[in-house]
This record gives sequence, C-alpha cells and structure tokens, in this order.
Amino acid sequence: MMKLSIHSLIICLLLNLLSCGGGGGSSTTSTSSTTTYTVGGSVTGLTSGQVLILFNNGGDSKTITGGGTGTDTFTFSTSLASGATYAVTVNTAPSGDTCTASNTSGTISASVSSVTVVCAATTYTYTVTTFAGTGSSGFVNGTGTAASFNSPDSLVSDTSGNIYVFDVTNGAIRKITSSQVVTTFALLTSGSGIAIDSSGNLFVSRGGLITKITSSGASSTFAGSTTTGNSDGTGTAATFSSIWGITVDSSDNLYVTDSGNHNIRKITSSGVVTTFAGSTAGTSGSANGTGTAATFYYPASLAFDSSNNLFVTEFGNHMIRKITSSGVVTTFAGSTTSGSADGTGTAATFLTPLGIVIDSNDSMYVVDKYNHMIRKITSAGVVTTIIGTTTSGNTNGVGTAALLNFPTGIAKDSSGNLYIADYSNNLIRKVTITTN
Repeated sequence: MMKLSIHSLIICLLLNLLSCGGGGGSSTTSTSSTTTYTVGGSVTGLTSGQVLILFNNGGDSKTITGGGTGTDTFTFSTSLASGATYAVTVNTAPSGDTCTASNTSGTISASVSSVTVVCAATTYTYTVTTFAGTGSSGFVNGTGTAASFNSPDSLVSDTSGNIYVFDVTNGAIRKITSSQVVTTFALLTSGSGIAIDSSGNLFVSRGGLITKITSSGASSTFAGSTTTGNSDGTGTAATFSSIWGITVDSSDNLYVTDSGNHNIRKITSSGVVTTFAGSTAGTSGSANGTGTAATFYYPASLAFDSSNNLFVTEFGNHMIRKITSSGVVTTFAGSTTSGSADGTGTAATFLTPLGIVIDSNDSMYVVDKYNHMIRKITSAGVVTTIIGTTTSGNTNGVGTAALLNFPTGIAKDSSGNLYIADYSNNLIRKVTITTN
C-alpha cells in the first residue's frame, strides 16, 4: 500500500474518504433527505378577534384569529412527506357562525395553499305554532288545543321533554308531555317562578317563600316564610320579599330574584340563603359593581350560560345584567331607557324583559313582555327581534309574522325547541328553530 504524506492524509480526512491511495479502491457514503410539504390556505369572513380552529388529519390543530381584513391566511405547522394524505376539517367555528371548507383533502406532492374556508353568520328560521291551549281561559286537561289555561306564566322543561307551567289564575302547576298531553301536576294558591333540579324536584316562588314539590307531588316549604323581610339564614329562618324567578346551577344551588328587595339570593341544596348580588338594604338602582355593591331594580328571571355566568332580566331597568361566578355585575344589554330597538349591548332597548333561557351556543332568548316580542341576544351582546312585533295578537307563523299577547315565560327542550307562556292568549306556543 502506498504511503500517504501528512498533507494528503488531511485532505482525505476532510473529504471523508474511506480509503486513500493509489493501489486501493475508494468508496463514499451519502445521506438522503425526505422531501416534505406544508398544507395551508385562506379564511374569509372572520371579523376581528373571531377564532376558528382547523384540524388536519384529525389532529395538528391550527387556530386562526380574525384580523378584521376580510381574508386571513394559515399554514399548518406540521409538514407532510411526499405521498402522504391530508384532510382539513373545521373543528370549532366562531360562535353563531357556520364555516364551510373546500379543497380540503388529497395526496401531497407539493406545498398546498389552496384550502379555502368561508365563514358567515348562521341564519335561522323561527316557526311558531300552538302547542297547547284553546286561546280562551279555562281549566281543562286534554291534548294540545283541547286543553285550556288561565294566565300561564313561567315554565320549565325536564330531561324527558315534559314542560311544567305555572297556571297563575288557576293556581296550578300543569304538566305537558312531549306529545302535548296536559295534566294537573299540583295545586298552589299563588306563585310565579318555577325551576327544576337534577333530581326532578320542582321549586316554585310564592311571594316570600319557595315551595319544593317532589316528582311524586309531595310539597314542602324549602326556604322563606309568609313573613316578608330581607334576612339571610337557613330554610324558613330566611326572609324574602316578592320572589320572582328561580334557576338552578350545575350543583343544584338555587338562585332567585328577590324582586321586592331588588337583589339576587343564593340558596344551597341544604337551604342556606345568602345575598349573592344587590343591596342588602333593599335599595333599588342600576349600578354595576361586585356583589352587594351592585344595585338592581325589580330583577325578574335568570339563567346560567356554559361558563357559569348568571344573566338576569330587570323589568324595572329594562336591562339584561350579567353576573360572573365571583359576583361581578355588569350591564350586558339594554339601558334604563325603554324601547324596542335592536342593536348591540346598551344600544338595544327593551320594555319589561321577563323570561330568559340560554341555549348550547350561549345565545339567550328573552321575553320582552310589553313589546309582545321574543328577543335573541348572542354571546357577543347582539340583540335581534326573532318573534313578534310591538302589536299584540294571536297568529302562528314564521319570525316576526307570528304574534304574541303579553308573553311572560320561556323554556327550551333538549332538541332546542322553545316554549313560550303566551299569558294573555292563555296559550303555550312552540318555536321550532331550523338552520338555513
């Protein structure tokens, strides 16, 4: 074998030769790299701050936040090898929007930038029909329009699709099955608000006390008494003044609007009553703040959203107030000036808002009693009129072509249908919601 000079040896090492020399053979090694490509595209229709989440191949999440420019671009962070497949899907659309994707799948052989996603506000049709009642006052059990009511007020639905209605002038709780069979569930001399817990117990507000009715129909006083006041305590040791609405949280705590005391009270499942928000002195007002530093003016009904925020209608202030789980009170929609204007937040106006219910998208439906309307409020505070006009009536139909007569209560079933206590028409109306 030929000897190498030190200079030649250094050159061989630098060139990574396996063998250097005149008589011997030489060989080299090489590394091969796999070509990878990216997947991306564009999104149109996102407003500033709206969030869209896309998945590629069921994972590789990509979050796109609208910049307010009309078109936003995106690229998934994980590259794919040549010959691999891709499949882009919409995982989470902005609340209230429908997003449709195209050019979403294929076998990759070059970087993809042609995936397109178009987002737009989802539109709905609200069809109103008569679910139960004749339209004339009465106290007759039966099916659908063969039954009669006398001033139906608040209502609530259970997990089986039954609707419970407080039939005020008849002094009764009426039960309506999903097949529209109306029966009398309990007799009570007075009442207004009604709620149901996870065990199927009904709670009815009756002036200064709350009555509990089990699923078997047995009734007892859960909190408060016939003596009015504004004292916290346990069970019948607590006092209230003109309790209006009731709702139940995920832990079966009750929250009630003590309308006469202008505050919101919390009652645990064991009956311990505390003041959650509003003046402990019973002072009315419209001040925002935390807990008892805030003031209300005749709060009416209440409902929780998916984040445990409590929304309260106020028929004295013509507003919808929001209360966080930590008790921070703000004005969510409406103002102390009454009216019927749609708009966002405090630009919208109401005239005695009463019943409220919140759907799975955190959109709320509010009964605007003296406007004879149902108003929808999105989680962003956008208020629109979906049913009725300022003219009262008794007409079935679609949207604002349907007419109501001083509606009061509202509930929803597990399928998303709404039910309205049409007080002065002595009817229970059903609203079927379809997506366009």
